[in-house]
Amino acid sequence: MARQFDLNYEKDTVTQPKIKKNSIKKHGNLDESATSSTTVKMDSAEKNDADMDALEKIRNSAFYDEAWYKSNNRDLKNLDIDFALHYFNYGWRQGKSPSFGFSGDMYLAAYPDVKTIDMNPLLHYETYGKKEKRYVIPYAVEAIYNSTYFDDAYYQKNHNGKSTSRLASALDYITCKDNLRNPSEHFDADAYLESYPDVKEDGVMPLLHFELHGKKENRTAGLSNPLAKFLTYENNSNISHATKRVCLFACYMGDGAIPDETIFLLEKVRSVCDAIVLIGDCGIQPDEFRKIEHLVCHAHFVRHREYDFGSYKRAFAYADENGLLKNADEILICNDSVVGPCGDINDFFKCREEDGNPEFYGTTINNFGFRNIQSHGNSLYSPHIQSYFLSIAKSVFNATFWRDFIYSVKHEEHKTDIIINYEMGMSKLLSSHGYPPHSMYKSIAGLNPAARECMDVLNTALFIKKSMLPGLSPERAGIVNGIFKSKNFPFQLKDNKIVSNDNQNTHTPIIKSKKLRIVDCATSGNMVSLLTVSEHSYVNLELIISNDSEFKSTSATSRTEAGKDTYTGLADSYLTQGLHLFIFEFDKKHIEKNAGLTFSERGKPVDLQYVYGDIPCYNLLNHKNSGLYPRIEKNTLHLQNKEQSIISIMLSNNYSQTDKSLYASIINNEIQAKYSLYSERASLTGDNAYEAFKYALKSDDSCFYITSKEVVDREKDEHIKKHLAILGSAQHKELFLNAKSLFCSFGFPGIIFPGLKDIHISALKYKLYLMWHGVSAGDKDSYEIASYNGNRNDGIFACSTYEERNFKLLGHDTIYLGGYPRMDKWCNDAPLDVNAAVIFFTWRRSLYEATLAEFLSSDYVTTIVELVKAIAKSRPKLELYYFIHNSIPAQHVECLAAILRAHSSNIRFVNNNDTSTFNHIFNTSQYLITDYSSVGYDFAYYKKRAPIFFMPQKFIKGHYVPTSLFEKIIPGPKCLDIKSVIKSLRPEQYKNHKSSTKAFFRFMDSENCKRAFDVTHPESESAS
Repeated sequence: MARQFDLNYEKDTVTQPKIKKNSIKKHGNLDESATSSTTVKMDSAEKNDADMDALEKIRNSAFYDEAWYKSNNRDLKNLDIDFALHYFNYGWRQGKSPSFGFSGDMYLAAYPDVKTIDMNPLLHYETYGKKEKRYVIPYAVEAIYNSTYFDDAYYQKNHNGKSTSRLASALDYITCKDNLRNPSEHFDADAYLESYPDVKEDGVMPLLHFELHGKKENRTAGLSNPLAKFLTYENNSNISHATKRVCLFACYMGDGAIPDETIFLLEKVRSVCDAIVLIGDCGIQPDEFRKIEHLVCHAHFVRHREYDFGSYKRAFAYADENGLLKNADEILICNDSVVGPCGDINDFFKCREEDGNPEFYGTTINNFGFRNIQSHGNSLYSPHIQSYFLSIAKSVFNATFWRDFIYSVKHEEHKTDIIINYEMGMSKLLSSHGYPPHSMYKSIAGLNPAARECMDVLNTALFIKKSMLPGLSPERAGIVNGIFKSKNFPFQLKDNKIVSNDNQNTHTPIIKSKKLRIVDCATSGNMVSLLTVSEHSYVNLELIISNDSEFKSTSATSRTEAGKDTYTGLADSYLTQGLHLFIFEFDKKHIEKNAGLTFSERGKPVDLQYVYGDIPCYNLLNHKNSGLYPRIEKNTLHLQNKEQSIISIMLSNNYSQTDKSLYASIINNEIQAKYSLYSERASLTGDNAYEAFKYALKSDDSCFYITSKEVVDREKDEHIKKHLAILGSAQHKELFLNAKSLFCSFGFPGIIFPGLKDIHISALKYKLYLMWHGVSAGDKDSYEIASYNGNRNDGIFACSTYEERNFKLLGHDTIYLGGYPRMDKWCNDAPLDVNAAVIFFTWRRSLYEATLAEFLSSDYVTTIVELVKAIAKSRPKLELYYFIHNSIPAQHVECLAAILRAHSSNIRFVNNNDTSTFNHIFNTSQYLITDYSSVGYDFAYYKKRAPIFFMPQKFIKGHYVPTSLFEKIIPGPKCLDIKSVIKSLRPEQYKNHKSSTKAFFRFMDSENCKRAFDVTHPESESAS
C-alpha cells in the first residue's frame, strides 16, 4: 500500500519577510575548505565553541531526523559517522535535507537572503528563522519542485494563475487536494491513479507518490518522456499536386521516439497518398521528428487523451479546413498499432477493386464486440472494421452524418467506451446509412481476426498488430519471420521485438556500466594516489573516508603531479580505451585505522568493484605489508586490521557460513605455504607459464599447472600429468589456498580458484609473478595486456629494454629482464622449409559476437580469402598452414576452411591446442604472415627469418591500435596490400631487419626458463 504523507505547513504562498539589518549576525564559512578536500575530526580541539553550539542546535532540532537522513541518502547508509556533523558541514551543501519535515533547498529558495550569507538552512531557522516566523517547507515540496514531470508554466496556465514562481506552484499542487490535476503534459494523473488503486485509495497526490515511491517501484503508467515536445509542423511542399487520396494518421509514442517500423509504414503510405496529416496523442523528441518531416504536410503533437479517434478527428478537421478534401476521392485512416505492410501496399487497393470498390473498406472485420461475463460467450454481435487501416470514400466523409460523428469524438473514461462509441459505432452508423463494412481479409469465424488469425492476416492482408508480438511462441515467431523474409519485409522478430534488418549488421550498443572500478594505488611520501576508472563520465565524484576517529571528504582530480609519474602509461592506456579516469589523493594516515571508503556523485552513491570485477586487486593499498584486510561490502571498500576484520565479517549478513568458516581457517592458518602455481588460458600449453612450469618441475615437485580437463586428458607425459590441476577442481582449491607463489602469463584472475570472495583472496600470503601473454612494446597497447594481468605484483618479467620502460610507466616496481621462457623452444637449428608459410591472424574484438553471416561478410574474412587466392596464384608450390585462433567459433572456422580450400589445394589448418604440431610447423616454416601480433617476435627470435606484418587499414580495423614504437622496432616488413606480401615472400628478407631484432631482445638464447626459475626459486643451486 502507498504510504500517507503528513505535510505540516501552511498552504499560503511563501513570501520573504523584511529582515532588520542587525537581526542576523553574519557568520563566516563554517567549512572553509569543503570545496575540495576537508578533514573533520569529531573531537578536534580546534573546533571553537560557536561551532560546537551550532552543531548542538542541529542535533537537538525537531527538524533533524538522523534515521531519515541516513536512510534517504544512499551514499551515507553504510557509514559509521556523526550524521549531524556531516549535515552541518557537508550535507546541506550537497542538497541533502535533515528530515522529511524540512527541505534545506526549499528554505534557501524561499529566502535568498539566507542563501546569500552561505549559512546552513536548518541552523539559520533554529537561530533566527523561528523567531522571525519564517515558513518551514517539507521535503515533499522539494520532491515536486525538482521533478522533471512538474511544469510550473503549464501548471500556472491550467490550474493556478495566481502562482508566480515554481516554488509557489509546487506548494499549491501539494495542498490542492485535487489528485486528478495534471502537473504537466507528461504526467497523466488519471492514468496513474487508475493503474495503481492503492495510490488512489490513499488519496495522495500522484506525482508526489511517484517521486517518493513510484519511481523506485517502476510505476510508469501515465508518464511520457519529458524530452518529448508538443509541436506543430506544416509544409505544403509535401502535398502532391492532385490531392485525390489523403491519409489521416494517428500515433502514440510514450517515449517520444518514433520506431523504424512506423517510419517504414509512413513511407509506404506516402507512396500511395497525396498528403499525410499526422496527429500524435503524445510529444515527440525533435530529433525523432526530423526522421518523418519529409513525409507529412502537417503534424500536430498534443496530449488530447482521446485515443486514435481523437487524432483522426483533429486530422480530418485540419484536412477539411485547409482544402485538402476538396478534390479528394477518399481518405485513408491508419495508425501505428500495426507492423507492415508486409508485401505491396497496393494490394489493399487491388483487393478493394476486386470487391467492387465499396465506400467503406478495411483490412479486417471483427464480427463481435465484448464478452458477456455471465454466459462466457460473445453475445454482442456488432460487425465492425478494425480501425488500424481503412478507407472511406468521398460520398461518406462529405455526408453530414459522418461529420457529426467524427466531430463528436471526446475523452472517454474507459477505453472500452472508445471502442463501443467510435470503432464499433462508426461501422454501425455507416451501415445504417447504406455503407456496410467490407474487408481485404475474409475471416471464416470473424472473431477478432487481427488477434486470432494474425498469421493469416499478415500473410494475405499486409499487417500484424504489435500487441500480438510479445505473446508469440518461438515457433510462431519463426513463422512470422518466415513470412517477413518471403515478402522481403525489411524487419524481423528478435526476442519478440521488431528489429530492422539494417540494424543487424551493427550490434546493439553496449550499455556503459556506471560502476567505478578500483585499479591501483601508489604512495609518494605520506600521500596516497588511488586510481579508479569507469565507463561512465562522472561529474563531481567524491570519496569519503571514515575511520575510528574522523572522516575525510576529497574530490576526484584530474591527473595531478603526485599521480602523474606513477600513472602516466597506465592512465594513458585507460583513457585511449574511452574510459574515464578519476584519481583521489589523501594522506595514508586516514586508512591506517579501520577505514571505510565510499564514493558518491552529488550525494548519490556509486557502485563499486575491483578492476577485475569481484576479484580484488593484488596487494591493493599495500595491504600485505601494512596488516590490513581489504574487502568491498555494500559499495564500501573496507580496510581493517586483522581483529576488526574478523569481527566485521563474522557479524556480516553478506557472507555465508561457509565463506566465514573458510575465511577463519585462512586467517588463522599457521602452516607454511608450499606450492608454486602456473597458469595461462585454460586450454593452452604454449605460453610462458607452461614452459616455465615444465622447467621448474625438473627440480621442484611442488610445482603445479592450472589448466582445463582437455589439456589434462591429452597430456602423454605421466610426470607432467600428475602436476596438472583442473581449473575449479577440489585439487585446485587445495593448491591455491596453500600457494606460496603464482606465476601467470595470461591473467592474474585466471589462476584464482573460482568462487572465492575477496575476503579469502586478500588474506592469502602468496607472491605474484607476471609474465605477460604478448610483447608489450609497440605491438599492443599496454591497456590490452594490463586489463588481463593487473598492476601490483612481486615481479614482472620482460624480454626487452623497451618492455622494461613500458612496465615502469605502468607502475611496476620490480622488473626482471630475463627473457620469455616460451622462446627457448625456438632456439634450435632445425632446418627451415623455404616452401612453407604460416598464416596466423589474431581475432577481432569487433567480431566477438558476430553471427556466421556477419563473420563471412566481414572485411576480416574477405581480405584473408583474397590473400590466399593471390598466394595460390603467384606461389602455387608454397605450402600454407593456417593457424586457427582459438577465439573463433567452430562453425565459423568450418565455413572459412571450406572457402579457403576452394581457392588453394596446398592449405592445411592447425589448431592452437595441437601444441606439438603447432610448435613443429612454426619452428620449421620459412615464412609467417600475421597482422599485428606478438607471435611475430617469436618468429624472429634466434632464427634467420622475418615475419610479414599484413596490415591493410580495413583488415586491422577492430583490432589493437598500433603504437609509434612499433614502427621503430618492427622485426619484419609491414605490408599494406597483398602485392607487398607476395613481394616479401623471400628467404633473405630477415637481413633487412636483423639489426632491429638483435637490438630488441635482451637475450637471444635458450636460457630464458633458467633465468625465470632463478628468480622464483632463489634457494636453488643455480641461483647461488
